[in-house]
Amino acid sequence: MANVELEAASSERHVEVGDVFSTKRPQNLLAGVSSGLKSAAKGIGAGTALLCALPAIGYKDQGVKGLAVGAVGGLVSCVGLAGAGVAVGVTQICRGAYYTPQAITEHLSGEKRWDDMSRKWVKDDLEEEKKRLAQEPKAAEILEQARARHHEQQKQSSSSSAEPKGAVADTAFYDALGLPPDATESQIRKAYYQKATKCHPDKCTAPEAKAQFQALNEAYHVLSDPPKREEYDKHGKSGVLQPDQPAVSLDIMYTMIFGSDVFEPYIGRLQYSYHFMDVSLTREETRLLQRHREIRIALNLSSLLRPFTEGHEEAFKEAVEGVARELAKASFGDRMVEMIGKEYKLNAMKRPGFINTTVAKVRTTSNHIQAYGRMASSGFTALKKMSEEEKRQKEEGSKSTGEQRNPVNEDIILHFIEVAFEITLLDISKTLEGAIERLLFDNVPQDEKDKRAEGLHLMGDIFMKVASSLEKRTNAQNLEAVMVSLHRKAAGEM
Repeated sequence: MANVELEAASSERHVEVGDVFSTKRPQNLLAGVSSGLKSAAKGIGAGTALLCALPAIGYKDQGVKGLAVGAVGGLVSCVGLAGAGVAVGVTQICRGAYYTPQAITEHLSGEKRWDDMSRKWVKDDLEEEKKRLAQEPKAAEILEQARARHHEQQKQSSSSSAEPKGAVADTAFYDALGLPPDATESQIRKAYYQKATKCHPDKCTAPEAKAQFQALNEAYHVLSDPPKREEYDKHGKSGVLQPDQPAVSLDIMYTMIFGSDVFEPYIGRLQYSYHFMDVSLTREETRLLQRHREIRIALNLSSLLRPFTEGHEEAFKEAVEGVARELAKASFGDRMVEMIGKEYKLNAMKRPGFINTTVAKVRTTSNHIQAYGRMASSGFTALKKMSEEEKRQKEEGSKSTGEQRNPVNEDIILHFIEVAFEITLLDISKTLEGAIERLLFDNVPQDEKDKRAEGLHLMGDIFMKVASSLEKRTNAQNLEAVMVSLHRKAAGEM
């Protein structure tokens, strides 16, 4: 039943005014002004772009006549879009002013919070949300549905150019999965998951399980990647495998680089990891996964804070310190523990009360802006270094035997990892913000809400203290640790 509802929700994919201009209900006057300025800027920007582009396109197609027609069309479009943007902007500001008294009342009452997804004031109840989780589609079901959609889209896009598959150089990988060489991508994926589940070393005690699992990983790593599969079909294993290359999927690699599975109860599944999976998630599916993620984190925090709210402060401190030290052992763990500690302290201010919440939100926005700046700086540096390295290698190549070179060296990779890390921190920050709001606005007595906020602030202090007591690891050291883990995972040792 839940799958049917998801399919129905995802079938309506059309562009609305709200997809172009910011027309969502604003929380208050401040949000209305922000939304209004965005809409006005979009309208004026789009109109100006068409005013410049249409005459140029017309002149290219029809000469002077096309230039004149394009100029008229551009002027009309410019006036229309700019006018629409300004009109929507003014409307949003007025709506923000209208909803401000309600926002102040709800903030001061402390019973409801503003939900950015539904654009409504909602009353949280974690126990009820826990029951809903049991009835709604699981993450694995949503991803499987999105994966099937992705493969169907690939199948449709390549059906017109599909050619019969001839003889292949080697069938060992196909044999490992029990498939013929002309197997489809969905058949390969299905066979891999069925066999990997049966022979995973954690579930199968047979002596040969480890070797079988490693062979399956190796086969799937190649056959699930179209370019690698093509090379394998032409040249066999020698064309695709290197002795030092672990056969692990990109989504697993990304998760392992930034904290591994030990962080999942505290930050959920990293949203950016979906970009490395063969899935086509709809907007509704993405929102559902994120809601589930926030609820699970809130439930976990509620459980962690229970000893503190029940008066067992020393036991609570000891348990939290143990958690922080365990998390810090993971790759990038020291930096992530420090960041999570800061988020705990900052979001603990969002206990019911207008001033506390507003101050915390301003500081959160400031932190996000700084993160975007660091991300842009690291990305620019990486691209600049890659351009310089490519230029240097071209100059050296003219003196060499023509050997193919790779302009991406370790230093550049580390800069790109820093960009990915900043993206990850933003994802974690926004997710923890939503989860902690659910926790602090839960349907429990006010004194328990206050104790939760106090305990959360204490958790932040402990996390930051643990992080500061550790020797800081460089990105290179973190990456080296990840590569060791990847080889162990590929070999079925993890």
